[in-house]
Amino acid sequence: MREDNAFQGSMQKIEELILTLERAADPALRRAAKDLVSALMEVHGGCLSRMLDVLMRTGEPGRQAINSFLNDPLIRNLLFLYELHPVALHVRVAQAIDKFQVSHAAAGVDVQLLTTDGGNIRVRCASQSKGCGTGALKATIEAAILEAAPDANGIFVEDTSPASRQSFVPLSALGATTGPQAQTEREQGSNRA
Repeated sequence: MREDNAFQGSMQKIEELILTLERAADPALRRAAKDLVSALMEVHGGCLSRMLDVLMRTGEPGRQAINSFLNDPLIRNLLFLYELHPVALHVRVAQAIDKFQVSHAAAGVDVQLLTTDGGNIRVRCASQSKGCGTGALKATIEAAILEAAPDANGIFVEDTSPASRQSFVPLSALGATTGPQAQTEREQGSNRA
């Protein structure tokens, strides 16, 4: 726990320093600072990538070590930051949806992965009791996916629940008329008066 707090403190300090540099009046200084951060990230990312490769070459013990990394939130987030997560986005999202399905089976919720193209995750959801497109259920689906894929560009939930299809009420059902027919009816009404 102390390590987590120290890490969070370091991350906060980095954010503060970046904000300070962004406020610097000298554009050359701002550019140099950004270049420095990019160069450091490139070196760190290259080293982390090589470490993962070395572990993978050791066989099963290496894979177990990598799985241990993925179970640690700090290490997992670092791998996301450097785009080094060893499990492909579509696999992580499919696993998250499967886990969600199991935990919500009794509620009659069905979620299907449509695509993860370009990091944009599209899912189709249907619920027997209520719609999936708004409210708590949609938020729960998005949270489950986001936990497995914080590197996603966006999460889009397509609601095909019967309740969502029934929420549209055609204007004609409300007794209002529009267009040329409404204009004619208004003219006839004013002629009668």
